[in-house]
Amino acid sequence: MPKGGEPVVNLVKEKYLKEKEEAESTALYDRKLEDKRGTSAINFDGLMSIPNNDYGDATKRLGANLSLKLYFKKPGLNLNFVTSYFQLENENTFKNDFISFDTNLGYDILPYDNLTPFVYAGFGAISDKKIDNIYFKFQYGGGVEFLPVKNLGIKLFVEQNMLFTDKLEGLNQGKWNDFYYKVGLGLNFYLGNPFNSVKPVMFE
Repeated sequence: MPKGGEPVVNLVKEKYLKEKEEAESTALYDRKLEDKRGTSAINFDGLMSIPNNDYGDATKRLGANLSLKLYFKKPGLNLNFVTSYFQLENENTFKNDFISFDTNLGYDILPYDNLTPFVYAGFGAISDKKIDNIYFKFQYGGGVEFLPVKNLGIKLFVEQNMLFTDKLEGLNQGKWNDFYYKVGLGLNFYLGNPFNSVKPVMFE
């Protein structure tokens, strides 16, 4: 028994355990790994939409996304359900308002870092706001999210939407189907308790 007895032993043990915990939650380049996300999130994006169709002179228009994100057991792999409202326009030839409903499978590449790249892909449907014609599509995208505090993320993303039709703008010509881009900035509001498991690894 060292000088000072059991209190000194407990103090040394407590200090060792604390240093061990900090070491296990620190990754390459002294990045502090801490789970700041919950088990789900509500997301709102402001976006800019850009068509690529049979007309020329594509015009950038504004829109918005509202989505729900659900994680599978721990941060990283997630499922997203997205509703969007936006315009597509080609100068002097085409302009219409659209709504879309998407389901995406996503992955946060560095889920425990404050700065987190992410990618996603999935399928969806798009229609004009009168729901007169519904077209199916495939979409994929990626971006980066910054978490200034726990349970709040600021994200920047780019997305391409590829339709299984060439009739979205009412003109069917050429050999390629219509598609459009979204570029956006949004907020993620995380819900639920963060996951407790944190490992010093770059990819999981």
